[in-house]
Amino acid sequence: MRVNKPLRIAILDPGGMGKTTLALHFLHTGSVINAYPSQLFISCEGTNSLDELLLDIAEQVRIPSEQRKEYLQDQILGALKKIPTIICLDNLETLWEPAALRTITEGFLNHLSSIQTLGLIVTIRGNQRPNEVTWPQPLLKPLPTLKIESSLKIFEKIVGIQPDENVQGLLIEVEGIPLAITLISNLIRDEAESPEALWSRWKKEKTKSKDDRGCKRAASPSIFPTRWLL
Repeated sequence: MRVNKPLRIAILDPGGMGKTTLALHFLHTGSVINAYPSQLFISCEGTNSLDELLLDIAEQVRIPSEQRKEYLQDQILGALKKIPTIICLDNLETLWEPAALRTITEGFLNHLSSIQTLGLIVTIRGNQRPNEVTWPQPLLKPLPTLKIESSLKIFEKIVGIQPDENVQGLLIEVEGIPLAITLISNLIRDEAESPEALWSRWKKEKTKSKDDRGCKRAASPSIFPTRWLL
């Protein structure tokens, strides 16, 4: 695979679709490693400000702690220009979605994208990309959900048995979200719960969610928390 420079990629999904896994796999391909000898992976999950993000990046580019008190962004941009580098900002929605942080976050992305020797990957939960970056055409579409046939194959590979009607019902309910499929498969493989019991509990929790909140559908919080799918 030939890497076109400067590399600018936004990986989008609704949550639980594997955007982080895809980004890491891409970073570890031979052509990317050859094109970008320096690779940075920065998780933005739990990051509440641009200053926190800058400190995380400063740690990875090895800016001494005593030099981080002033002009840190300029120091980081200078460090990123020294050798061809690719940086992945994972779960960037944490910093980009809040209205109070969007402008300053997009401004920083603009500075990053101005470095021609820098590859930039962002993963975002949702279907929108940040402004201030020229994303190459054609734009990558958000990651699609899996078809039921693929969901069943994943279950078979993890558990090692044919899915029964209870498993099929569960996999239809999670609508092709890979993380949810994996979690259900692991619960059954590890005998934490039988397919029959899990399917029964799912239906009860779903009915309860409808009654309590009037939702058309809701994943059972007692089967796996919603935050696991983010």
